[in-house]
Amino acid sequence: MIGLRREMKGLRKSLKRGVDMHRTSVKASKEEKVLSKGLLLECRNKSKLGIPEALALLEMDPTLRIQWKFYGLFSAFLSSVFGHRGGVFQNMTIQEVMEAKRSSTENAFLINIKTHNTNELYGPAQIFLMEEEYGTRYASEGPTSGRPRS
Repeated sequence: MIGLRREMKGLRKSLKRGVDMHRTSVKASKEEKVLSKGLLLECRNKSKLGIPEALALLEMDPTLRIQWKFYGLFSAFLSSVFGHRGGVFQNMTIQEVMEAKRSSTENAFLINIKTHNTNELYGPAQIFLMEEEYGTRYASEGPTSGRPRS
């Protein structure tokens, strides 16, 4: 029994070593793919400048191409700030935006997005937007008045 126990302990150690080595290599490969702070800041700044331009173009010429450009810029901005995947923004509904909760201490809004890949594990994805980012036209009005209907 003592010999069997030693053998089992040795096998467990060798298996653990292999798992640890795999874990380390996976972590290293993931770290190579992480975007730098500078790149994220550049993305945030460029998208923040491009959004008003895209909205102005959209008001003058509401084409699908310009609408997709706006969606891309807006998603890039939100991703660079919050780190959510594109599917989170793709699944965000007008209803969820309209039901955003206003902060009592700041002029900001919290949007809860219920449908995304990891909602069962982590709950709704959250986006916290300042009044300017949320849209002052809708922010100054009540939770549903004056907002576009879906």
